Amino acid sequence: MIFYAERHLILVNRPGWQRVADFEAIKARIEASAGDIEVFIATTESRHPVLRKRAARRPTLVVSPSPLGEFRAERGKILCGRTIEKDEQLHRLREVGIPVPLSEILTPETRLDPAIWGPAVLLKPLGYDWTSKGKGIALVPTAKLRYRPPEEYPERHPGRHTPFMVQSFIDTGPCVSAYRVNTLLGEALYCMHTELLAPRAAFDELGDGIESRTLATNAATKVPRRRRMADDADVLALARACRAAYPDVPVMGVDILRDVRDGSLHVLELNTASDTWHISSTSFDGDRTGDITYELMAGQFGAWDVAARVLIEATRALAL
Repeated sequence: MIFYAERHLILVNRPGWQRVADFEAIKARIEASAGDIEVFIATTESRHPVLRKRAARRPTLVVSPSPLGEFRAERGKILCGRTIEKDEQLHRLREVGIPVPLSEILTPETRLDPAIWGPAVLLKPLGYDWTSKGKGIALVPTAKLRYRPPEEYPERHPGRHTPFMVQSFIDTGPCVSAYRVNTLLGEALYCMHTELLAPRAAFDELGDGIESRTLATNAATKVPRRRRMADDADVLALARACRAAYPDVPVMGVDILRDVRDGSLHVLELNTASDTWHISSTSFDGDRTGDITYELMAGQFGAWDVAARVLIEATRALAL
C-alpha cells in the first residue's frame, strides 16, 4: 500500500484492445517497487469523475495506447495513441534518420524511374479505413504505374474514395514476410515474425494496379501464414529508435521488413492508434495458437516488468 505517493500514473484501457488484467499486473509491479507513484486504471468508455479528482491531487502522467475516448484528465502530461497518416509517418521517420522505403503521393504527374525505384512498387490507399488489414494494397511494375481518376476504378475499390501512396517494394523473399514489434515508450513488449506461405507473384505476372494482391502479412485473407516469436537484435534496436519520431505516442506496432538481397532493415509503418496490443487484444484471439500464445508473448521479454520499468521512469520525468 502506498502512503507517500508523490506522483500519479493513470493507465487508460480500451476494452477489447487490452485486457484490464494486463494493466493490473503492471500496476502491481510499479507500486511494489516505486513507493512514490500511485497507479490508477481508467477506461476509454468513462469520464471517471471520482478517479480524475483523486488523481489531480498530485503531478500526473496519463498513458493510453489508444485515443482517450470518453476519459478526460484534470491535470497531467498525456501520452496517447492517435491516427497518423502513412505518408506523414514516413516523412517524419525519414527526418529522424529511420530507414524507410521511398514514397510519394500518386498524382497525374507521377513518373518513376525503375533504376531508382526498382522493378515494382506498392500502391497503398491513404485513407485509414482502407489501410487497415492490408486492404487495397497492390504490387505494380514500375513501368506500368499510372494515375487514374477515381471514376476509372471499379465499384468498392479504394481508388474511388482515397488517394494512393506509391512506395518502393522491399523484397523480403519469394514469400512476403515482416516483423512486428510492439513497443511501449520505445521498449519492446514482444516481437514476432510473420511469413505468408504462398509465394508472391513474379514481377512479369503483375497487372497495372487495379487488382489487389495479398501482400500484407496482417491481411484479412485465407492465405496461410507462419508466425513465430523473434528477437533479432537489429530489429529490436530499430523499433526502439522509432520512438524519436513520435515521443507522445506511447504504444506503437512497428512493422519492419528485412531486404532479402542485403539484409538491410526498413520500417514500413507505425501503428499508432490501432489495435496492436496483441498479447491480449480480442482481434488477435484466433492467432494466439501454436508458437504464438499469450504466455509466450507476455513472457518473451517480461512484458509487465518492462512496462513497469519504463512507466516508472516516464512518470518521474514527465508527471505534471
